[in-house]
Amino acid sequence: MKVWATFKEGTRLYRAHFGQLFVLNAITFLPAAIIAFAISREAMPIGNSQEAIDRWATLTAALVGAMMLWGLVSTATLHYAIGDAYQTGRCNWRESLSRCRPRLPVFAGTMGVLLLVGLGVGAVIYMVSLLSAIAGLILLVAAVLVGAFGGATFFTILVPVVVREDVGVRDAFKRTWHLIRPKLLTLVGLMFVSGFLIGICNQLMTNVIDGGFQATVTEPTQMLVAMFASIVVPTLVFTPWTVSVVTMAYIRLREDRGESLDSHTPTPSQNPPRIPTTEAPVPGDGQVAHPYAPVPAVATGRSIDDEVLALLQLEEPTPGSQTALPADEPTQGETNQAFDDEILALLQLEEPVPGHDEVSATAAEPTPAADPSVSLDDQLLALLEMDAPNEPAHSRPRWSEPLGSS
Repeated sequence: MKVWATFKEGTRLYRAHFGQLFVLNAITFLPAAIIAFAISREAMPIGNSQEAIDRWATLTAALVGAMMLWGLVSTATLHYAIGDAYQTGRCNWRESLSRCRPRLPVFAGTMGVLLLVGLGVGAVIYMVSLLSAIAGLILLVAAVLVGAFGGATFFTILVPVVVREDVGVRDAFKRTWHLIRPKLLTLVGLMFVSGFLIGICNQLMTNVIDGGFQATVTEPTQMLVAMFASIVVPTLVFTPWTVSVVTMAYIRLREDRGESLDSHTPTPSQNPPRIPTTEAPVPGDGQVAHPYAPVPAVATGRSIDDEVLALLQLEEPTPGSQTALPADEPTQGETNQAFDDEILALLQLEEPVPGHDEVSATAAEPTPAADPSVSLDDQLLALLEMDAPNEPAHSRPRWSEPLGSS
């Protein structure tokens, strides 16, 4: 980042979009100035009492301070508008207002922190000055120098960080420090050059306004108008110029770090979990697989049918690997033998009960005894292939007749 090049680029943006920036600044700043003017005018003392005049002067100074603090809101919206003008070449004040509105609470929080810091420094200087006037003066000069160079530099970059980046109050200060730390001296030079040139133009306009009113001011109200005019008019004209230079400095700082203006910088709490690219560890090696790790493919040459059959097969347990079954519980072989016996018992032909229409037991051939040496399949085939005896048609049951017979 170069001081003069950054100043020239900010000035170019200010001149190219002066009308839109002036309107945006007036919309956000003029209401506060009008309210402050109305309150100060109503509180203006009627008599010449010195006490009343002092109270009115104190109230007016407080109103002017509040008006300038409200001007920071205008500064925030100007930062957004100038950033859009740099990116797209156009500046829409309505869009800048709508997009900057959600960041105003964080902006107010950062301003509150800075105000508390300033009050704390002032209290310390006051306490030191009570003990020693010389020490208090030295501390005051040091505070002014630090605030004018370091503090002002930090504050100028803090505003666009809060407006542009999705960070909180605490992360905004950290982010600002990381941006300005490598270019702190360059930023101090830029603030000195821009403050000197823009300050000269601002002071010239203020003198012109004061000189024009001094020739015609005859009442206290006119004096109040002259005072507010000398503050409001230069603010409306030259604040966008200062903001343009600061916005360009912020853009250059991000570009030096390899970041574009539209890139999002997440907060530490928003960083996504890092997914490892290594393969998951083999189960049993004492490691736990990462939930995001890829599942390794099964290295096998068998088909899916073979895998399913292998899973469904009941394998005999290895001796000593499983707990022994109780003594009264049958083993796998005994269960299979009992199942075969039940099938044989169901398939055996029993003798019919005497007195029925079925063939008598004497006509039926006796069922051969099961040969243990013959396999179960052969016994079943032998039982199923036995021929039925000759019997009258009327004695056969109705279900044995073919379909369609009467």
